[in-house]
Amino acid sequence: MATRERKPLEVAGAETMSSALPQAVEYHRWFYELIEPHLGDHILDVGSGLGNHLQFFAGRKLTVLDLSPECVAQLAQEFGGEGREFVAGDVCDKAIAETLSTKGIDTLTCLNVLEHVKDDRQALENFHRILKPRQGNFIVIVPAHEFLYGAMDEMAGHYRRLSKGQLSDLMRDCGFKVTTARYVNAVGALGWLINGRVFKPKSLSTRAVNTQLVLFSRLFVPVIKQIEKKVQPPFGQSLLMVAQAV
Repeated sequence: MATRERKPLEVAGAETMSSALPQAVEYHRWFYELIEPHLGDHILDVGSGLGNHLQFFAGRKLTVLDLSPECVAQLAQEFGGEGREFVAGDVCDKAIAETLSTKGIDTLTCLNVLEHVKDDRQALENFHRILKPRQGNFIVIVPAHEFLYGAMDEMAGHYRRLSKGQLSDLMRDCGFKVTTARYVNAVGALGWLINGRVFKPKSLSTRAVNTQLVLFSRLFVPVIKQIEKKVQPPFGQSLLMVAQAV
């Protein structure tokens, strides 16, 4: 099933997210708990940005790849140490993928990044090249459901939102075998829809949006994650997929 590519606003970096996102600790912890069972010995985290989730990777061998040299330098200072490497580069650069394929990486995490990449197929082909030597796991989280796409996605610099079927087809085309696929955060999907269609904020860092995010993380996430442990929702704000490079 083909995906419909959008033309987001010309935004980059911190402008594509709520400035309160670093305060949403329970939200980031929730997503780390979802991916933790699939992590191996050497993780490549792609598009780490401000590193909101890297605090949970403590004690693990880690390589970070991000387009921004400024972010990479900041992350190296904050999270650096033995067994850790920080690389500034483009996920679609074949030369970088070839170099990383020699590093013994067995897990690649790409958390809310692929939707920002115009040539997502090239990115996935590069990820497969990196993981193929050890038949590693690719763990990806993307915004779910095309019907949720709206002004907030444009402000966030999203080219697309994806369904299970769309992302599964793309994964298989690029050499991956999908092992896990689930929607996450049904309540967040409703909030995203209401904000985008009713309140229509002028930016992702308005006081209202920031307040909603912090309260959602602190008050709602602990309850929602317990419910979704027992019952996987048929829709969600996010799509989590795990695939093996075969």
